This record gives sequence, structure tokens and C-alpha cells, in this order.
Amino acid sequence: MDFLKLNRQHQPEQVRLLRALLALVAVLTFGTCGFMIIQEDWGFWRSLYFTVITITTVGYGDYGLCEAGERFTAILLIFGIGTATYAFGEVVKSAIAYQSAWSFRMQRKVDRINNHFVICGFGRVGKTVCERLTEQSVPFVVIENDDDAIKECIARDYLCVQGEASADATLLEAGIQRARGIVCAVDSDSLNIVITLGARELNPDILIVSRADAEDAVHKIHRAGASHVVSPLLRGGDDIANRLTRPHLTEFIDQSRDEASGYKLGEVKVAPASTLVGKTLKDYGRTHASIAFLAIKHADGQTRIRPKADEAFAAGDIVFVVGDSDGVYQMSRDAAPV
Repeated sequence: MDFLKLNRQHQPEQVRLLRALLALVAVLTFGTCGFMIIQEDWGFWRSLYFTVITITTVGYGDYGLCEAGERFTAILLIFGIGTATYAFGEVVKSAIAYQSAWSFRMQRKVDRINNHFVICGFGRVGKTVCERLTEQSVPFVVIENDDDAIKECIARDYLCVQGEASADATLLEAGIQRARGIVCAVDSDSLNIVITLGARELNPDILIVSRADAEDAVHKIHRAGASHVVSPLLRGGDDIANRLTRPHLTEFIDQSRDEASGYKLGEVKVAPASTLVGKTLKDYGRTHASIAFLAIKHADGQTRIRPKADEAFAAGDIVFVVGDSDGVYQMSRDAAPV
């Protein structure tokens, strides 16, 4: 109902804008034709030019006009300035109304989702996170304050909220209290600390993954309440070292992220009401032979490597598997609540 009401309120503004533009066109036409008739040696473009600079009060210096032209200009000023001011005002009001309508529609979409991720910052790190979540059909909301970044989000059909991620009001607009995780990916360690503090206060159980550029910021962001802290610089060094010492393992993990590789590493959390609860690995493997079980992390924190075939899935278990993409996705769906 609120959306229909907004549309009804927006329609009169469109009508006023159309009327204002038509009035402006009429004044321009009147002025152009008048100058062409009175100033006999003036052509269309010259007459239009002088009409425009007259109604906008820019003026044309001491350029000479005949007496009839001066009278006509006086009349044009009286009617033209008011019309031009009215038309420009309506354009500005319509632009503001359009922005408000867009914000309202976007907020309605954000308010309808839950169990999503909030991505703070749409720089290089934030874009990569969004792309990966999109590939896996995981819902998320981007928080960004830069106009160009917001336009790019809209072009990619991402849900987004414009504002400062460090403000509690913006986090609430992004649905932080309904979210399952937040990524603090702005390019400022101090802001990531503030965002982490705000997110942890608003949602004590939320998963917080934060970026840290400086080495000493890693511990500070952890103390602020982050679940995990990732330093692109430190991770870059670890990645280089792994490629030197464990090149084949690194290549295997890299290829698992590529859908074209034919296999995928997966992490599946067993929900309390899923069909997997109580079913053994052997039973599930009979009908899903394309996946292999690597490890199970139980709800008590203990991890069992190479679990036995007669071990049963329990609520809260996190299962690490490898297999083809369809098999891993199917297990994710089976582990979800019924």
C-alpha cells in the first residue's frame, strides 16, 4: 500500500514537470520567433541564443537592439524569467523525487530478505566477495557511500544501501539484525574496527569477517569482535609461499573454485530440521556417489578427519566434502531446513 501511495504522489510531480517543460518550450519558441521577426537580419540560431541568455538573465552586454527589439526583450524578461525559474525548479524537484522513489523501492527489497550477508565497501575486495556470493546464489546487501559505486551495484542488479557503513542506522537499513554475516571490506582499518563494533552490538551472534591492511590492525579488529580477520597483504605472501612449497595442492584448491574444473570443495552445515539428521554417511553415499567426505566438525568443536561410513549426521555438523558441483550443491540443499 505504501508503494502504491508513493506512485500516486509521484504522478502529479511528473505532470507538473511536463507542464513546466512545455511552458519553457513555449517561451523559447515565442522569443525565438519574435527576435527573427523584429531583428530581420537574425537567423534561427541567433534568435534562440538571445532568447536563452535573456530568460536566464545572463545578458548580452552592450549588443545593440532596435527599439522594437528592446520592447520585446522587456516583455520576454517579464514572462521568461518566471517560466524558466519554475521549469528548472520542477526539474530539480523531480530529480529529488526520483531518488526518493528509488531509495524506497530498494529498501523494500532489502527489508524482504533475511539470513543474508552485508558487504561493507564495494572496492576491489568487496566486488570479489559479491561476485563469489552471486555465483553461489547467496543473498547479500552492499553498503556503499560513493555514487559511482552505487551506480555499478545497480547495474549489476545488486541490492544496496547508500550511506556510511560505520553508522548504526545504515547497518540497520541493510538488515544487520536479520543477517547471518557481515564483511567489513572498506579501505580503512579504523573504519573496519568501528563497523565491527557496531555490527557486534546490533547482532551479537553474527559472523564478522573483516579486512585489515596493517599488521597491528589484525589484533585490534579481533578485539573489536571480528570472527575472522583477513589481511590481503599477509595472505598474498602466504599464497606465494604455498605456490613455491605446495604448488600442486594450491593448484587443486584454485581449480576447485572454477565450475569448469569438474569438481568442487564444499562446506555444508547440517540444519536441525534437515533430512540429513540421523542419516549415516554410508546411506547418503549410496545415492550420491559423486561426492567424498573429507571431514566433519561437530557442534562441540571436535573435528573428525576421514569419518567412518557408519557415522550419522547430527544437527550443527559442518561437513567438508569434495565432488562434482551438482553433488555438492545437492548436499547443501539436503542439509537445509525442510
